[in-house]
Amino acid sequence: MDEIVFYKPLSKENITGIIDLQIAALNRRLADKQLRCELTQAAKQFIIDAAYDPQFGARPLRRYVQHTVETLLAKKILEGSVQPGSTITVDTENGELVLR
Repeated sequence: MDEIVFYKPLSKENITGIIDLQIAALNRRLADKQLRCELTQAAKQFIIDAAYDPQFGARPLRRYVQHTVETLLAKKILEGSVQPGSTITVDTENGELVLR
């Protein structure tokens, strides 16, 4: 096929929804550890600014969430500083993502 298919650019609501889906999938994986992850609006905007590229669509968002948010969570879990039943909130501080 030599045709080019053009898609409408994703809206901010679409992009935020994609991030929400990624976090929902993460929460399903965290459920066996009785943990939950939430993102503040500031964290979502930070991820959009850092990872969304209109040329590539939402693909970079997924990779960014995996490499950044999931890595931060894994380190926190391995430290043993998260108790079962906890909700971990991802926020921004001083230009980077932080866990609370």
